[in-house]
Amino acid sequence: MRLHPTIQGSIDFAKMVESTGVSALAIHARRREERPRDPAHWDEVTSIVASGLSIPTILSGDVWTHSDFDRCRQETGVSSVMAARGATRNLSIFRTEGTVPLNDVLKEYCKKVRKMRLCVSEAACDRIPSYPTPGDRL
Repeated sequence: MRLHPTIQGSIDFAKMVESTGVSALAIHARRREERPRDPAHWDEVTSIVASGLSIPTILSGDVWTHSDFDRCRQETGVSSVMAARGATRNLSIFRTEGTVPLNDVLKEYCKKVRKMRLCVSEAACDRIPSYPTPGDRL
């Protein structure tokens, strides 16, 4: 679900969804009109979780590093966390040791692709551009 214009509207909707018998509820921490550049409303998700839902809740929004997973669970009380743009930007977000620069991730990917002899453009692997590090705002 996306957040409603009011916190109470979000809570009421979450409880209605829960009453249908779903096993869990994923909450995208932005309103419909908000764009990715707008910060996620973790505080409002905290209110939804604290309202007494009995099903697991999953938060999506502004997860950029591995440490954000634990921080999000601690701050909001959700059961799980989803990473969308953070993972799309750099898959190493899931490493407990910390993220790896995207260029290194891409180079390692190209090595594995070559080793498996998959069809990939050699030129593409040899000309990996420089990308921002995880957490950089574009």
